[in-house]
Amino acid sequence: GIYGVWNYPHESAQRGEQGTVLLEIIVNRDGSIEDVNILNGSEYERLNREAIAAVFKAAPFGKLPESWPEEQLRIKAYFLYQLGGRDRPLDIFGK
Repeated sequence: GIYGVWNYPHESAQRGEQGTVLLEIIVNRDGSIEDVNILNGSEYERLNREAIAAVFKAAPFGKLPESWPEEQLRIKAYFLYQLGGRDRPLDIFGK
């Protein structure tokens, strides 16, 4: 769901801004977002904001399985903003 709403900010692309944003996404048992934290941001605040916004736009997510022992799930996700002739980010949840 995140990939479908994640965009490369037009102004950032026009300015040649590129970078990687590492987020920690905390998902509640019911699939709602508890919080999103920047663990390592790009040097461009607009790219950081867009990565966070994409997570919230895609929410809620599916419920956690009953077998999951915790009340929350913490996910670390990379958002790579790299220009290459496309107006969309090239990768999500990279290594």
